[in-house]
Amino acid sequence: MGRSEPNRASNGRRRASARSAAGVLAAITLCTVSAAHAAGFVYTEFANEDKGVLQGASDAVFGDNTSDGGMTHGFLFSHMHDIGANRQLSLGFEQHLFSPSGQNKRNRSATVGDRPFAGYLGAGVGYTRRDGRWLQRAELKLGVVGPDAQGREVQNAAHEDVVAAGTHEAWNDQVANRRGAIVGYRVARRWLTDCRPICLEATPHGVVTRGNLLAYEGLGLSLRAGNRLDRDFGPPVFSMLSRGGHTTNHRGFSWSVGAGIEQRLVRRNYLLQGPTIESGATSVAMLRGLTERQFGADVAWKSTTLSLTFVRRGAEFPGERPQDFMRLGLAVRH
Repeated sequence: MGRSEPNRASNGRRRASARSAAGVLAAITLCTVSAAHAAGFVYTEFANEDKGVLQGASDAVFGDNTSDGGMTHGFLFSHMHDIGANRQLSLGFEQHLFSPSGQNKRNRSATVGDRPFAGYLGAGVGYTRRDGRWLQRAELKLGVVGPDAQGREVQNAAHEDVVAAGTHEAWNDQVANRRGAIVGYRVARRWLTDCRPICLEATPHGVVTRGNLLAYEGLGLSLRAGNRLDRDFGPPVFSMLSRGGHTTNHRGFSWSVGAGIEQRLVRRNYLLQGPTIESGATSVAMLRGLTERQFGADVAWKSTTLSLTFVRRGAEFPGERPQDFMRLGLAVRH
């Protein structure tokens, strides 16, 4: 009987958390469905550390990697609306899950020296402008980190119902709730060869992101080869969360392959630095320097673009191994 009150309180918090997340998802879905009536692209992106049959391809790019933990799952659903030939507006929602490594996932609480479980759930709007060889993108994300992001429910349900892997108790001590905003600006300059028959492209870029959940600056370079590169909005962007859609302004066949690198100075990452809900402490010390590399390809035919990107993210705290994960995207013009 002595434990019934805490259990009822815990269940009440979970029900309130679920109602809050359901309200956020309903509002975002309504906005996205309304935007989908305008001409443009519907884009879906899935990210995961488990690459399945594509593990060999990832190893061929980055070498064998036995890392576990970090960015473990991500999902983005968005609508991108063309505003003339050189501007694009996007609206979407996303969820991302981050986990500790190995056996630490099954501990009863967060492990000192390893990242805690953390989830992010939010909505965002972005504006992209193409001005000759210059590319600019501004975006605003509103979201929540913590139990209200429903990371525990999503991962445990997937592990129980889909892969029969069991649940992870360390979600009980995940990063505590914080609602916030993330504002970002990215500028890039493209150098393109004559696209007859194949384009070669080099695109250096800079990015600044500010907010109470994430804050960093970054510099990077992307290299690509393909056809009709002059008709798209530049190479795939780098991002701590979802990268967003990669689209082209034509309905014929196009392809590209590319690689890139971004070096970041990270000032804030609440997903890593936030106190956990049971211990109230931060389990790791964040490294401010972070290097991310990616290699990928995309193919477009008529109204559909399929993209695949392999990402290697460097250590975010002392003792962490680099993280490898993939991003799979599908854009459909309507």
